[in-house]
Amino acid sequence: LLGGSPYQPWDQGILPAILIHTVHGIPWVVLLMGLALHRVESSLEEDARLRMPPWQVLWRVTVPRCRVMLGIAWAIVAVQCLTE
Repeated sequence: LLGGSPYQPWDQGILPAILIHTVHGIPWVVLLMGLALHRVESSLEEDARLRMPPWQVLWRVTVPRCRVMLGIAWAIVAVQCLTE
């Protein structure tokens, strides 16, 4: 029509591929990180809140306790992306 290509697919290229893989991997990451966050001892976080601001509690207490599950989530999503 009007001198351009009559059909321009939206799903070709690297950006649509990244978007599709991201949307596909989000449920796994949410599930696994939710399980990891549920297992962090609340008493450790409460003690840390008395001594540190919230952002330090996150980075010094919560994230180190979830690091293994974050690695597992990353590996699962990476395997799913590489096998397609």
